[in-house]
Amino acid sequence: MPSRMSPSSDLDPGVQLDRYVVVRVLGSGGHATVYEVRHVTLDTHHALKVLHGVSSEASERLLREGRALGKLNHPGIVGVTDFIEVAGAPGLVMELVDGLSLEALLKRGPLAEEHFDSITQQLLDAVGAAHERGFLHRDLKPANI
Repeated sequence: MPSRMSPSSDLDPGVQLDRYVVVRVLGSGGHATVYEVRHVTLDTHHALKVLHGVSSEASERLLREGRALGKLNHPGIVGVTDFIEVAGAPGLVMELVDGLSLEALLKRGPLAEEHFDSITQQLLDAVGAAHERGFLHRDLKPANI
């Protein structure tokens, strides 16, 4: 199936998507944009990952990612709470993680040894838990930690 353009560039603050309202853009990469959204009924905040150019293969891959993450329950792994359609593009609704990525933290300077050890142990625990369930993270990098 040919690619379609996703609506990610149209998701300005205040736009309502299903039962969520866009608050702001959190980040954008080569394949997706992540937004902070607010659930209109519960008044809870979440992250929404929306794919850019959408193909049936990419949509299916994101759905598989959502199903896999939805089955994992670990404090070091972001939980998926919903899957919605955004103008024909798939969107994963996830826990909103407050704080700096490892990439941003490293830009501030070297980490103290105890901080490095703590982050490393948490990362190894999370990756190990995913591997025990048969899942591999295909995009593990400091910006995603």
